[in-house]
Amino acid sequence: MIGPLRKHPRNFGVVEPGAIYRSAALSPRTLRYITTRYALRTIIDLGATTLTPKPEAAIRKAANDLGVQRFALRLKGTGEGDPNEYVRALRILADTSYHPVLVHCGAGAQRTSACIIFYRHVIQDMPIGRAYPESFRFRHHPRKHPQLLTYINQWCTDIALSYHTKEPIPYTGPTARQIGRTPIDQLP
Repeated sequence: MIGPLRKHPRNFGVVEPGAIYRSAALSPRTLRYITTRYALRTIIDLGATTLTPKPEAAIRKAANDLGVQRFALRLKGTGEGDPNEYVRALRILADTSYHPVLVHCGAGAQRTSACIIFYRHVIQDMPIGRAYPESFRFRHHPRKHPQLLTYINQWCTDIALSYHTKEPIPYTGPTARQIGRTPIDQLP
């Protein structure tokens, strides 16, 4: 039996009206609804994984069927990982030819919040301290997940520099992109 239709994905929010939205993971059904409702052209999936191939394939197929371009970026559920993935996301968010765009991850709390904080900081020139509290409205709990702010503070200068110079950030930790391996396969 199929449950009731949830029109919006969990943790849905408007970052920039008509241009940038955020949420938790999508089902093909919620993707169809929000693509129609918000005329989405692009999805940035910060929680893409090779560990759940069937759901990953279903959402990829739904996006293709709807003509929505989908970027699968892979970060740890804590919001940590290769900072170059956030730089990639920022380039997409800054390019209006991709708008309207939806940024999402599994819960829409850590990875998505980090991405939006970096967007507010790097693109909109908002101090981290002013951008960070927005994440609380989207279920980021700083006491439960203190590593997110530590990660943001650790990488914000490098991410901003990489975004502006187009030079990649030297990074070899978990989720680093390597030829022939998807980043999620490198997680402990």
